[in-house]
Amino acid sequence: MSRILDETAHARTRDRILDAARALFASEGFQAASMNDVAQACELTKASLYHYFDSKQAILAALHEQLVVEAEAHIQAFPRFKTLEEALRAAGRQYLEHFKDPRHRQMMQLTFKLGMHERGEDPTLLFDKQRLDDQLLGIFIPYLGTETPVEKARLYAQQFFGSLFFYVFAAEQLCPMGSLCEPEAYLGQLVQTFAADPKAALKGAS
Repeated sequence: MSRILDETAHARTRDRILDAARALFASEGFQAASMNDVAQACELTKASLYHYFDSKQAILAALHEQLVVEAEAHIQAFPRFKTLEEALRAAGRQYLEHFKDPRHRQMMQLTFKLGMHERGEDPTLLFDKQRLDDQLLGIFIPYLGTETPVEKARLYAQQFFGSLFFYVFAAEQLCPMGSLCEPEAYLGQLVQTFAADPKAALKGAS
């Protein structure tokens, strides 16, 4: 029984580290924050922190893995719809709902900062998006036709969710109370565009 209690305590502390690191990296930036900063944020000694993670890169990898695992669970439970429009609307609503969780907003901020400012400085910060992209692709591929090249279908999914991602980021900057600015209206326009002529949205892929 003591082993189970120890494992539970270990898992709780690990989650506490990830929560503290996520908030810290989102606010200060990954490169600016040190392992000592992370230790202070989660109220651990630096030595104790290294017992759980041997580097900032390991913490970042764990944060991305946590994000992907949660996303995979949602995507795998996604129902099959009759039309592409229904699938787009449902996926978009779930994606917007996803960002109501403060943890996911922090990951959005962290991902944006890594992509715009820090990612090129250290290749170890690049997390493999292929796994998540393949999951997102699975939502739409049944509606795009079996003749659609996989790379074009992947671009279609990336463009749709990418548009929502930057909408949420912009809303964070523009809405003083932190609420999204007319999300249903924006989603409706986006769905209309992507569902009306999928082939046009796929033209950008080589």
